[in-house]
Amino acid sequence: MFNKTMMEMKFRIIIFALFFVLMLVVLIVTRPFIDEIFSQMNLDSEQMENLPDFFKNILAETAQISKMMEDDQYFLLSQWYSKNFGQFLPLFVLIMTFTIFAREMDKGTIYFLLAKKNRQAIFWGKTLTGYFVVIGITIIFSFIAPIAMMLSGYSVTFSPQLFALIVQQLIGVSFFYSLFLLFSVLFNDQIKPILAGIIIIVGMPFLSMFESIKWLNPYPYILGTQVINKGTFDGIYSLALLVITTSITWAGLAIFKRKEF
Repeated sequence: MFNKTMMEMKFRIIIFALFFVLMLVVLIVTRPFIDEIFSQMNLDSEQMENLPDFFKNILAETAQISKMMEDDQYFLLSQWYSKNFGQFLPLFVLIMTFTIFAREMDKGTIYFLLAKKNRQAIFWGKTLTGYFVVIGITIIFSFIAPIAMMLSGYSVTFSPQLFALIVQQLIGVSFFYSLFLLFSVLFNDQIKPILAGIIIIVGMPFLSMFESIKWLNPYPYILGTQVINKGTFDGIYSLALLVITTSITWAGLAIFKRKEF
């Protein structure tokens, strides 16, 4: 079970590993030019206020730009975890997860698995293999980034703030994994799970437009907005996501055990 699932994911593992390495290299290489880029823009506070909201969101606040220019640790947190790496995590989880069960049902190979093992063993075997791959890659690139920055001569440390952000991203990845895995269990082809996942990824940020339900959007949590801005770990949201993740996983198991093939 482990070897079969790993072989099916091998190509995607290599592609995403290369992609994340490339992003990290670009981030480190462009770090020395940040000062020059923003100094040439020469935008003061009044000019920033007069810019459209769209550009202000891209450029960030003047104080944040100034801090990013001066503080390597803040640069790492805001540009790697909260932007480059962090923003791609839900898509990464989707691409790695949507075929785990849907592929077996689409190709008809689920019958060969059922002939060898019971449904619960199949579910946990494939689920845990996929989870270890997803969480493993997330951990690797969460820790490689600060190490690479240190080796490049930048003033970066494994601070409590950094560890808090990494933990939140691991919990967020676990949540998305359980959700996309449920889609893979529900649908009998490989198209519907990825379409449902894309709808979730694209649609969730729009929830922040409504004050009463913006808490349903997990992106600020995964990107560590509170950790970066306030330096505090979001314990309540973390606990809620863990409970939801566990519930979705057990729901997926219950559906798989009763599903007709």
